[in-house]
Amino acid sequence: MNFYQILPNIWICYINPNYIESMNKQPTQILREFTQKHNITKLFKPHKDLIFFGKSQQYIDMIKDQMEKDEIKKLYNYLQNISKNLFDYYTQGENTLIISGTDIHKALSIIVAFLIKYADMNIQQSFTAISSKIPLDVNFSVNYRKTFMLIEKMEKM
Repeated sequence: MNFYQILPNIWICYINPNYIESMNKQPTQILREFTQKHNITKLFKPHKDLIFFGKSQQYIDMIKDQMEKDEIKKLYNYLQNISKNLFDYYTQGENTLIISGTDIHKALSIIVAFLIKYADMNIQQSFTAISSKIPLDVNFSVNYRKTFMLIEKMEKM
């Protein structure tokens, strides 16, 4: 289980699938200790909120295309709302933890949306900023990228 501080007061928790098997402590115990130590007052759980994302890959092309459109629309709406909440907490000085579960992309998508909307970054700049904080090779799927482009486009209007 790894914790990365992305911005002051904003942390991401990533649970490496291989790490789960080797842990001596339960993940909930580790999370509890971390939240107490860093005075975390707000939690986001995209690993639970975005359970729908990526399911379209399991279907044939006709169904897959429509499901992808729906996934992008749902992800866009989710990221719009959650990045606004994150901005509000950030400006109020709340310590926030974003729990990614075993898919770090879900948590990082919130950060990308946040940086595009509130730090006036483009997609590439947000990727560069994130990669300076997280020592993982993170490549987003096409549907994530389409959603980021939509957010970026809507912010320029």
